[in-house]
Amino acid sequence: MTTLAAAALLGFPLCAGAVLAQDAPKADAPGNTGAQQTQSSDQTAQAAGGQASTGVVADGLLATIGGVEIRNSDLLTAIGALPPPLSAQPPEIVASLALQQLLLREAIVQKARSQNLAQDPEVQSLVSQATQTAEENALVQVWLQRELQNRVTADAVDQAYAALKAVSTDEVPPLDEVRTQLEQGLRRQAVEQIERSLLTGADITFYGPDGKPRPGPQASGDGGADGAAAAADQTGAAADPGSAQTGN
Repeated sequence: MTTLAAAALLGFPLCAGAVLAQDAPKADAPGNTGAQQTQSSDQTAQAAGGQASTGVVADGLLATIGGVEIRNSDLLTAIGALPPPLSAQPPEIVASLALQQLLLREAIVQKARSQNLAQDPEVQSLVSQATQTAEENALVQVWLQRELQNRVTADAVDQAYAALKAVSTDEVPPLDEVRTQLEQGLRRQAVEQIERSLLTGADITFYGPDGKPRPGPQASGDGGADGAAAAADQTGAAADPGSAQTGN
């Protein structure tokens, strides 16, 4: 997982996680003019394999995980909700990152459902309306928060501090002064471990611009490389719409 991906995921428990929660972007956000929004939509639509805002976005199938489909419309929603530091990256990188996070989000949803977390009082209290998205957001939020709480403990921070002192050649500040940084580092490690445990070997299939499963290792469940390849294919299809039909 890239640092940007980890940062996006780590932001979820604190800031409602734009990608994982699939919140819609705010139209009146400061600095977002109409022209900027149109240009951003055009670029991300192209990266996702659809058309610009002047046309109809093809809702092509990008991937499945555990039988659940992820389509261009899902990717565009996720990209539109990314904060500026992420959305400012090249469209191909943004599309690949967003697809990877959508896969991880669905993996968490499936894991949480397998633990019957949908019936948990904390999840139920977060579901303000009877929609699938609201329930999935609550599942992701509660499951991820609990996982991080279980992994980023006071003992874990103490151990990380002791390890830092053991390898540092300079004087290390008191624990209270570096606690926040240590906790952030532990969260990043925890997120990377969660991603590996949930996505490695998962039932993920990536699809090409022709709507057919990608052959060979592209359907192995290695979301990082496969997601980038799928996003690249979709970008190529946007540049050459005929290639998806002719296979050239």
